[in-house]
Amino acid sequence: MLHVADSLATGPPVLVVNGFTRIAPPISFVADTLAGFMRSQDAGVADGVDVHTIGAQHNFDRTRPWTDDDDPGHGASYDDLATTVLPGNTFDFVAVHGAALREAGRSLAKTRADAIDAGHEDTDGISPQGQIHGEQKPTPWPVAFRPPEQPRTLQYEALPLALRTALTGFCEAGGDLFVSGAYVGSDTAPGQPADAPGPAFLRETLGVRWRTDHAATTGGLVAPNGRLLPKRTRLDFVADHDPADLRPPIYAVEAPDALEPADSLGTTVLRYNESTMSAGVAHRGPSCAAVTLGVPFETLATPTERATLMRAVLRFFEE
Repeated sequence: MLHVADSLATGPPVLVVNGFTRIAPPISFVADTLAGFMRSQDAGVADGVDVHTIGAQHNFDRTRPWTDDDDPGHGASYDDLATTVLPGNTFDFVAVHGAALREAGRSLAKTRADAIDAGHEDTDGISPQGQIHGEQKPTPWPVAFRPPEQPRTLQYEALPLALRTALTGFCEAGGDLFVSGAYVGSDTAPGQPADAPGPAFLRETLGVRWRTDHAATTGGLVAPNGRLLPKRTRLDFVADHDPADLRPPIYAVEAPDALEPADSLGTTVLRYNESTMSAGVAHRGPSCAAVTLGVPFETLATPTERATLMRAVLRFFEE
């Protein structure tokens, strides 16, 4: 159901679509004598907050026995996160986007991605759309809940086919798109030929090409030109590199995507300060304009930074 939020803002509403529903443990693996959890690859997403993680696992050797608490063997982890409350999916990031929109003078309409997937939502006349994809990505069920005789499908795909189809139709009708998420590209393109449906959607609708995942470990972004923000504008997002950087209630991003312009109609408007890889693309196609970020918008560190970027995105759409 489409909800229009009350607002002091005077501009027409912007539709914000919540596609971040994922709850998952850190990724685990078993390989011969090695096994464990690899937070650096995927730290998972807690339901609300995580109060039980004490640190990243560092001993993956299944043959190492427990000797004592100072030499616990297999499964041993660091203690740097003990007593730290780690934010997860609090399911209220529409409000974060809405606050930035209000600062930009716009009102908010909101709905869920699954409502658009199922064709239950009429979004005609509401543009642009802001798509929240956070740390949404295909996630297997834990092995204990996935017996061989009862296989279960992956959950939490960021851009499922039905949503891609709906967004393509919205774009072709002249609607503008602001899409952000850590796995928007890496969920949709890897291992597929360029003409496959996933890469084709990124290229033809959003005007981006996925380059790599884990594009940065520190949370710095910089504007390389004046296309969206003044040149050398610095923004920070919450990264999973240093516990001191964790800022409740915003979750940390451990594996942001690098996304590049797919053609000459797009421009890199943000780069990761650490790696200089392309973090955001503004694209003006024949039917619509799109701004796509490889890092979730809501993880920008402060309300001021979020409002600054939101104003810039809206200005781009109004050009």
